[in-house]
Amino acid sequence: MKPRLDLTNMRFGRLTAKEAVAGSAPTQWVCACDCGKEVVVRTISLRSGNTASCGCSRTTHKLSATPTYRSWLAMRHRAKK
Repeated sequence: MKPRLDLTNMRFGRLTAKEAVAGSAPTQWVCACDCGKEVVVRTISLRSGNTASCGCSRTTHKLSATPTYRSWLAMRHRAKK
């Protein structure tokens, strides 16, 4: 069964649609991310822009590995007790 809308080899952010998942309703696509991972994503999520990567590009900031940040986390943890 061919999907209604053929997204094969179309790019959506960091994702490239490879093939439709057989028998899925709504249609889902196996997508390859630029980082090398593969994910399955619904057509609507690709076309709306809600999903543009496998999750590899989600970062809050680049300071989470610093001693200052770890100290701040420990302070917050102590304050919650």
